[in-house]
Amino acid sequence: MKSNTPSVFLSILLPFSLLICSCKTEPAKCKFGDPTAIFSDTMKMVKKHHFEIKEKTGIELASFSNGMMLEVEQSGCNEVHQQFTFILPGDFSKSDDNFWKTLAVKNFRLLADSSPKLYPFNGWADAIESVHDRLKLAEPVDVEKGTQVRIDKIVSDKQTMLVVQLSQSE
Repeated sequence: MKSNTPSVFLSILLPFSLLICSCKTEPAKCKFGDPTAIFSDTMKMVKKHHFEIKEKTGIELASFSNGMMLEVEQSGCNEVHQQFTFILPGDFSKSDDNFWKTLAVKNFRLLADSSPKLYPFNGWADAIESVHDRLKLAEPVDVEKGTQVRIDKIVSDKQTMLVVQLSQSE
């Protein structure tokens, strides 16, 4: 006599496995949510502005009345990563590391002063100042537990890019 065990097992398992596979799972909620625009066309200092989300990364471009341009990339779900690329006209190739650290602080203070909405950028300026002596270009440094800053530069004879990476994790 032939056993029906495999066919009974399959007749129970197959519908159950299809039921499990057909269930839609909700994507995990991000602690910080989707990236949102930092700047807007209505801000007095902003001449042009564009924001879009590409594959969960917010990309924002802003040009300012003082000639500076800024690109901001925001990503992360339960950790936040922001990269600010300040694009400045001019050749700064002979500038030392202190210049770049000071310029980062100056640019964040400028942003903070441009709109009440941007006042929190003073906190990043303070954080960079607090680690000024320990900060080396192209190396991340902890400004407090779970919070890092990294400053780098890209220099040419026509324009300069100051890149500031900020990250926070739990």
